[in-house]
Amino acid sequence: MRVLAVLAWAAFLQADTGEPFYRFSRGASWTYRQSRGGTASRVVLTVTGEEEGKVIQESKEYVEEGKEPRVRTLAWAVEGGYLVWGEYRGGKIVSPLRVYKPGSKKGDTWKSPVGEGKEELEAVHLGTNEVKVAAGTYPDAIQVAFRFGSPGEKPLLEIVLVPKVGMVRFGGSAGGVQAVMELAEFRPGK
Repeated sequence: MRVLAVLAWAAFLQADTGEPFYRFSRGASWTYRQSRGGTASRVVLTVTGEEEGKVIQESKEYVEEGKEPRVRTLAWAVEGGYLVWGEYRGGKIVSPLRVYKPGSKKGDTWKSPVGEGKEELEAVHLGTNEVKVAAGTYPDAIQVAFRFGSPGEKPLLEIVLVPKVGMVRFGGSAGGVQAVMELAEFRPGK
């Protein structure tokens, strides 16, 4: 059985286009539990369509129940050999984060511009591991860490992706504030 799992994973890596992490049907939705500096909120991402290969999502952040959510438009795409994610404005992904490099393996690194391209993060593929979040346990989760500076520096941000589910965890710390989004519910759409 273990041999079959390894062979299936090897076949996935050969054909790794990044699509299993972001290409979802209209109506697919993810509900995340978010904590930021001790404050809890809920974030709901919903696929609203596709434009020129970019999967468009509406993001609603509910900071206080009963109040209007903060709404933004986000997009995922494979651009320049990287799976990217960011705010979507004017037909393009603004300051895209290079979330994953399709075909990469544990230990591989790449650069990702941040802050409208003024700085760069180093991304490192941490490998495939079992990850538990509120929505369930995923044995084939790919973890990517982002940091400024040298390889020994503590990661600033971590993203966990699962094929056919998408992002299950996103979080890190900045300015001494810890923020984490963890998947609580996934609905695949139509």
